[in-house]
Amino acid sequence: MLNFVRSELSLLVAAASVVAIYVVGDRWFSDIAHPLVLAALFTWVFGVILWATFGAVRHADGLAELLGEPYGTLILTIAATCIEISVMAAIMLHANLYPSCRATR
Repeated sequence: MLNFVRSELSLLVAAASVVAIYVVGDRWFSDIAHPLVLAALFTWVFGVILWATFGAVRHADGLAELLGEPYGTLILTIAATCIEISVMAAIMLHANLYPSCRATR
């Protein structure tokens, strides 16, 4: 059981980060003009995204080796595309989730 938790730790950390940002993200992102807060939030979110992405690619690679060619290549391509789309969607939806972070005109 401990090996399973250790191998899936990136998923657990990503899920805990999503819950934390959902629950208290408004307070954290309201002070985003402060450089240290911005740097800390960026480092944390970027690190979690990178770690979770490598975990997803590790799983896709395992499936690709199991299924062989051409399905393995297709799975890896779809996994990379889904990761890219989710990051772009998160960036595009950012202004709608946190109105205090919108640029003023």
